[in-house]
Order: sequence, then C-alpha cells, then structure tokens
Amino acid sequence: MQSFKNLQEYDIVELRAIYACLPKVFGLDSTPGRQGEKAEWKNGLVARLKGYVSQQNAETVNSGWDPLNNCEKFEKLKPLSSDLERNAAYVASDRLGAKRQSYDHFSVSVTQTQK
Repeated sequence: MQSFKNLQEYDIVELRAIYACLPKVFGLDSTPGRQGEKAEWKNGLVARLKGYVSQQNAETVNSGWDPLNNCEKFEKLKPLSSDLERNAAYVASDRLGAKRQSYDHFSVSVTQTQK
C-alpha cells in the first residue's frame, strides 16, 4: 500500500484512471488513529491531477505581485514532461503491443485457414 501512496510515480493517464475508479466517499475511513487517511490521500490525488491537467492545458496562473508595475504577475505553466504525459515503460510497451498485435492478427489468420 505504501507504493500506492507515492502519487509522484504515476503519469497523468494513470492518475486519471485511478480517479475514475474512486468512490465519492471511502467506506471504513474511520479506523481509530487513522481517521480520514483515505480521504486525505484522495485529496492529494485530485490536487496532483488538477496540477497536471493545468500544465497539459498550458494554463496561466497568478505568480504573485509585480511591485515595479504595481500589478499581479501571471505566468504560463511549463508543459508536462514526456514521462508525466505517459510513463516511458508504457511507451515501450505500446510499441511492443503494436508489433504483438500484428503478429496476433497473423496467427489468427493462419489458424482460420488451417481449419
């Protein structure tokens, strides 16, 4: 369970998938001495995911006060790194999957002609 708590290890696709599967409210989140841990974890996931989505959308955020111009400063967020867009392990796996799929198609056609 500890590694599941390390949200920084997940890319935006994985976090979206996890979020899509989460319940609105966790059951059994009231264990004595550990009340609210699941809700706290979910809040962290949502905050991280919102940040990634903001970066992916190249949103502009308030970055403080500009005393020289006497106004608020805004900056465009840096784009997500390629590893946060999609973990390198999946990119390699996707390439293999495309090759595997073409082989699977070949084996299906061979099997069908042998019948």
